[in-house]
Amino acid sequence: MALAVRLPRPTPKLAPLNFFVDYLPALARALRPTWPVVPEPLEVEIVLDGKDTFTLGLTARGLASRAGPGSAPLARARLSTSAWRTLALDLLPRVLRLFDERLAKAGRDDANPLALPRPASAADLLAASGTVEVGYVDDAGERIEVNVSIADGQGPRAHLDVTDAELWRLLEGESSLAAAIARLKVKGDAGYLIRLATLLTKPA
Repeated sequence: MALAVRLPRPTPKLAPLNFFVDYLPALARALRPTWPVVPEPLEVEIVLDGKDTFTLGLTARGLASRAGPGSAPLARARLSTSAWRTLALDLLPRVLRLFDERLAKAGRDDANPLALPRPASAADLLAASGTVEVGYVDDAGERIEVNVSIADGQGPRAHLDVTDAELWRLLEGESSLAAAIARLKVKGDAGYLIRLATLLTKPA
């Protein structure tokens, strides 16, 4: 398996349309050798400022990304364009540097060098309908909000606040998601949050 040692980065002034339609598929192609098996196609919608919608379609062949709503999205994330910039143009490059280090150390027989979780099935996501609101404080102390609905979003609701330091502990493997949730400030249905975290982080 050929492993990239420097994954492509988004440019600092990249527009949302170019990020979703051009950059993300290119990143997915670079990551493709590390992906766990995708059991079935999954669609996720990203909605910026309540009006600009992009659809990510994950399949066994890769990532198909386009502007516009999906046909049957199983999850939908709503956030402001400013919050998207924080996540996509500030946080993501830092995460990719960490991935570069892991890929450089990985052996060619390592089928999942990034320890990516197994994608959830459509049936599992439909059964986990609900809404999670995430408040994230970045490394500069700025706070953003992301609203994530699973399936129709009509099930339990929970709100989670997470700092950059705690997120980094998760990414570096120092803490499990379920353990982090137990420590962090959670409002609403904490049990739903833990069930969803367990569903989304099953080992490949």
